[in-house]
Amino acid sequence: MEEYLGMIKLSAIPWEPEGYMFCDGRTLKIEDYQDLAAALGNDWKRVYEEFTLPNLPSPEGTKYIICVKGYFPPRH
Repeated sequence: MEEYLGMIKLSAIPWEPEGYMFCDGRTLKIEDYQDLAAALGNDWKRVYEEFTLPNLPSPEGTKYIICVKGYFPPRH
């Protein structure tokens, strides 16, 4: 089952699983991740061309990961 864009999980896997990135505050180009930028909203946008992923400290031996390829979350 595919996850929703922007869903964050705690993982003990030391690499980025396919469709996920570490929540390390990195900057991404909106043109490369338009749906993810829209799902995250304005809180994470730096400029009109870029946005940043959340930067979440993780317990030792784990990493927070965010879904970057998945379904756009529906609004209820």
